[in-house]
Amino acid sequence: MTRQSCNATSTAARDRSLDLTSGVMAGARVLTMQGYRPIEDLAAGDKIITRTGMCVLRSVTVTEYTCRPYRIAHNALGKDRANAVTFVVPGQRVLLRDWRAKYLFGHEMVIVPVDRLKDDEYITQVPTPRACQVFNLHFEQEQIFYIDGVEIVSPQFEPQAHVRNEPFAA
Repeated sequence: MTRQSCNATSTAARDRSLDLTSGVMAGARVLTMQGYRPIEDLAAGDKIITRTGMCVLRSVTVTEYTCRPYRIAHNALGKDRANAVTFVVPGQRVLLRDWRAKYLFGHEMVIVPVDRLKDDEYITQVPTPRACQVFNLHFEQEQIFYIDGVEIVSPQFEPQAHVRNEPFAA
């Protein structure tokens, strides 16, 4: 596991704050071949359930940030999506595949940064900055995996549309 420290509110870290396009806070549970496990307990070699099947986890990075994460409430993205309150970094991309995808973006499924889904009721931003342990899971290829029922896009999945912070039709 690789660990880094960064205060995303400091001048020196402003460029590093661009890295906040992916990451999940400590306390999240990841769907593995053994069921849901705390993200803090994962290591290279663990078998993670993804939308394409089982994938071997290549590495886990943990970075310390001071940031204002987004809170995804229970059932915010559909039944049991999330199946528990989940915290992610502002730019974390999620797979949206319910009526919101069609209504908001014109597609049956889209990959969109969570901050584009903020509604101040079910998906909210924490009001004050706080110290966060941000975890990223790395796979050999781009993957969509499950954090407490939310379909999360791994850091490797970077289609050109996401670079522009626009939704990407899945």
